[in-house]
Parts: sequence; structure tokens; C-alpha cells
Amino acid sequence: MPFFQELVLGNFSERPGLIRFENVTMQYRGGQAILEDASFHLAPGSFHFLTGDSGAGKSTLLRLIYLALRPMVGRIEVFGRDARGLRRREIPDVRRRIGVVYQNFRLIEHLSAMDNVALPLRIAGAREQLIREHVPELLEWVGLSGHLDALPRTLSGGQQQRVAIARAVIARPPLLLADEPTGNVDDEIAMRLLYLFEELHKMGTTVLVATHNQALVDRFNHPSLHLSAGLLGAVAPKGGTQSLTAARSSRPAARSRPTRKPGSA
Repeated sequence: MPFFQELVLGNFSERPGLIRFENVTMQYRGGQAILEDASFHLAPGSFHFLTGDSGAGKSTLLRLIYLALRPMVGRIEVFGRDARGLRRREIPDVRRRIGVVYQNFRLIEHLSAMDNVALPLRIAGAREQLIREHVPELLEWVGLSGHLDALPRTLSGGQQQRVAIARAVIARPPLLLADEPTGNVDDEIAMRLLYLFEELHKMGTTVLVATHNQALVDRFNHPSLHLSAGLLGAVAPKGGTQSLTAARSSRPAARSRPTRKPGSA
């Protein structure tokens, strides 16, 4: 994928993808813990899966990293900055350094597939010639070469998901958060998408992929964070040892209790 080699917006080495949680707790309104006293960090350039049953709270954890939610208790650090100290006007600047694949895609309905994918580049001030060269190449990689001008409403759910993934990775963000990115595609496309994330990872992007697809996790040799009943644990890759970029919740497993399932993971 040569477009990643050429497409560098700013000094990549100065944009570390570091995430740190310290004793973070998040609860439902009824008091049930989604995340309980969780502490971990993701080192710059690491690749982790985030696993857990549907409804375990994976999407909530990603939203905390993306600064869409604030924890009830604890400290979150994104790119070395304490989220508690960020002013409201500073949050968009942090988010522009994060590529996000949402479960509900969040495509702009009046823009074509190509223009949706090109949006991060245009916001970053990329040259139109570069956009016209690299966006079609990426859409071809995800199997959408014949849909450059298609509006989102004319695409299937799986096709919209691939547009959303292409948009999240096109600007080579220092941090990529993907929420069930293979949920609406077949196995062949799922593998291509994970190889795309691998390519970014090899070039220094910190990657966190939320999934309940254990077959994918087993296929790629990366450590996992596992979320269950509000407790977060670190799982070494198959045949590997735990390096600890991720630490277990400080709460003992004996305190686990069943969680209520929300509308999304």
C-alpha cells in the first residue's frame, strides 16, 4: 500500500499515540459498573485488541479515549495530556489526531464515498492532486473501486463500513480506534481490513481494535485487553508473554458481577 508511505501530514515522530488510564471508573445511571477502577497504558506504536461480549462496555472505553465521555472517577491521559486539563476548544485538536471507526459509520449523507474518505485530508490541507491519487487507491484496496461517486444511502451496510474505515485511516493518524470494524463484512474483506491496520501499525500508528470475533484475534499475534463485568484484564497473544503495556484492573476478580447489556457494545 504505497499511499501510506507517501502520505505524511506533519512530523509523525512527534505525534506519539500514548493512552493511559489510572483508576478509571464508569457506571450506568443505576450504579452498575461498566469500567471499574481500570488502570492500563498503550505504548506508542502498539497494537491491541479489545475483547468482551456484546454489551460489555467496549464502545464506552473507546469513547473515553476519544474524549466523548468523561470518567466518573480516575485519570485519562491522551497523547501525554491529562484529559481533565483540556479546555473545550482544545478537544477537537486532540480528536483530529485520532482515526475512529464507529459502529454506526457516521458518514456524511450528502457526500460521495470518495468525498467522505477525503474529508480528513481536506481538513488537514492536503493538495487536491494528492487526494485524487490516494483516495481511489485506498477505496480499491477495501473493495469499493466501483463506488467512488456513490452516496452512503445507496451502499450496503458492509460497504458503508468500509468507507468509514478508509476515512479513519487515510490520513495515517497516530492513533486508530476501531469499534467492531469487521461486523458487517465477510471473512475475506475482514482479513484485508486487518492487514490494512497492520500496515499502519508497522509505520508507527497505535491501534486498538474492539471486537468479539475471537477468530480474528487468534489470527493476528497481538495482545488483548479483555472487558467483563466492569473488570479489565490483559491477555498475552497466543504463544507469547505479557509485555505489560496493559495492566489488570486493581479490583479482584471475585468482585465481578453480571452487567446489563446496553444498545451497543
